[in-house]
Amino acid sequence: MAHPMRVRRTVARGLLRLTRWRLVGQVPESGILVGAPHTSQWDWVAMLMIAWAHGVRPHVLVADRYFKGLVGWVLRHTGGIPLDRSSPGATIRALLVAAEQDDAFQARHRRRGHAEQG
Repeated sequence: MAHPMRVRRTVARGLLRLTRWRLVGQVPESGILVGAPHTSQWDWVAMLMIAWAHGVRPHVLVADRYFKGLVGWVLRHTGGIPLDRSSPGATIRALLVAAEQDDAFQARHRRRGHAEQG
């Protein structure tokens, strides 16, 4: 079976090609990307396609009202983290849980050609 990130990368590159988007530059492996103000819910789809095309699995804060039913399942499985705008503490707790469950979430830096946790 193909590695999930390879499949995502192939699908993302194909969809971007179909929509005639041309990617320029690289997506960093770590860091924080702020996408505001949003123009539509399609911003999330565009961000996923750009990140996946570069082999990056993003973790994204998304308003908690979207985490219901099938959409909630899709959001969770594509790196979505529920954002409770009424409770900043709940958001911090959600980020900590996400970080504990996924090593890729941890900040990394490179030194002498080796990736290390930092």
